Amino acid sequence: MSDQRRVIMRFSISGGRHDGREWPPAGEELVLGKTEADDLVRGNMAYPHPDGYEVAAHAAPPSGPADSPPSPEPAPGAGPPEARYEAAPEPAPEPPSVAPVAYAPKQAWVDWAMAQGATEDEANMMTKAQLMEAYGDRP
Repeated sequence: MSDQRRVIMRFSISGGRHDGREWPPAGEELVLGKTEADDLVRGNMAYPHPDGYEVAAHAAPPSGPADSPPSPEPAPGAGPPEARYEAAPEPAPEPPSVAPVAYAPKQAWVDWAMAQGATEDEANMMTKAQLMEAYGDRP
């Protein structure tokens, strides 16, 4: 069993990580230790990588934006016109696989309740405390 986990960031996070590297942008893969990856997933900041959460023990973590040197800026107007004006489509968000942490925003709990079968109206009518009691994954 590997101690490394692959996640996809749901949001862009400003500021640096504890080790001084920058966070990757939303939608990018990040390879982390098990504890940090699990915390990001529970906090709804990332979701497990669709091709596998656990990194194979013999595989080296991919070098991502945090490990590679910055690429040079393209010249203004470089590239085909459609590349300058079209944004890449955002990946469809994965439904949460674990209940949010207690300090997660209410919207994370609404999303979790909807993933558990509640309608959007039902979930939005409940307070965060009611959502946590009804849909919390706590012992």
